[in-house]
Amino acid sequence: MKKFFGLAAGIIFFATFSLAQAEHFIDGNAATSEAQISNPETDLTSANSGINPGYSMTRLNNPRPIAAGDALPQVTATSAIVMEVSTGRIIYQRNAYQKMFPASTTKIMTLILALEYGGLDEIVTVGPNAFGVEGSSLYLELNDKMPLGELLEGMILLSGNDAATAVAEHCGGTVQNFANQMNIRARQLGATNTNFTNPHGLPDENHYTTAHDLAVIAARGFKLQKFSEIVSLQEKNFQWLHGDDKKLESENRMLQLYRGANGVKTGYTQVAGRCLVSSAKRGDVQLVAVVLDSLLMWHDSVALLDYGFENFNPRDVKKISTNTEKIPDKKISEVEEEKISDDGGKQKSFFRMIWKSIKNFFEKYFGIRL
Repeated sequence: MKKFFGLAAGIIFFATFSLAQAEHFIDGNAATSEAQISNPETDLTSANSGINPGYSMTRLNNPRPIAAGDALPQVTATSAIVMEVSTGRIIYQRNAYQKMFPASTTKIMTLILALEYGGLDEIVTVGPNAFGVEGSSLYLELNDKMPLGELLEGMILLSGNDAATAVAEHCGGTVQNFANQMNIRARQLGATNTNFTNPHGLPDENHYTTAHDLAVIAARGFKLQKFSEIVSLQEKNFQWLHGDDKKLESENRMLQLYRGANGVKTGYTQVAGRCLVSSAKRGDVQLVAVVLDSLLMWHDSVALLDYGFENFNPRDVKKISTNTEKIPDKKISEVEEEKISDDGGKQKSFFRMIWKSIKNFFEKYFGIRL
């Protein structure tokens, strides 16, 4: 009997320790262990959260100071937001307009721009810039060839920087041109505090965004059917992968962990910390949650989505068309540049700028979207 209880205690200890270590790695990079920064309190399960049956998480204390009155003091992220997609309503935010490094969540914008480019059956040839890029990788080799659509899937599943570079050069001609188009498109979507210098998110002091802008960008993505299909993939085989194992599995654990989860992208660098844009849908309610510089990104994301579903009335969802948006059939080089004409165009642009400033002010300080 003593042996039985000893074995049971050992199993419980091992399971608890494994959960505490589960977030020790992200995007192939070591990060601070949960066991070193927090103390367990109670478990999160499908009975008291949105976690799927069969899963559980140890509820953990937040070692960072949080402003008084914060509705989610357990969330460790420096910057965070929960937004409902169809209405654009912000349900919760913390430092959502603070400029942050996005790491590989950058690839959400890369994916959207490539989908809007179209030509998913076009064959991409891997060039020397993609072959030589650092960081997380699909281990593509020079002159490898694969369909653009499949390369986008691989890029999101395993966060390949080489894949993102190959996509950028195929769709934009050069990485710089593609990054310029990312910025133009981001501003068009309302992500006005964002600047991209590359398609993958490797550190650059001029490569930044905000939690709010990432939520806005992801919300745009969910209007594209192919986007939803790609970011919700859990695994897929690709014959063009090198080696015997042809299967890629998603790094986004929320897809298995959370009820209704359907996206979108993880990220990590030393300067950015742990980053995650997650999403879940229940009925007509589609939520997007963003955490930047998080200590416990899975815990934070569960807390944000739980809070979002608890505090958003499904009746508030606007009646929108069920038809997903058709991806335009045009090259990135054909996307119209932002220009101001010599006469009436200047006046219109001036008033648009004033109106945008007013909207941003009310949204930032009062949580009101005009």
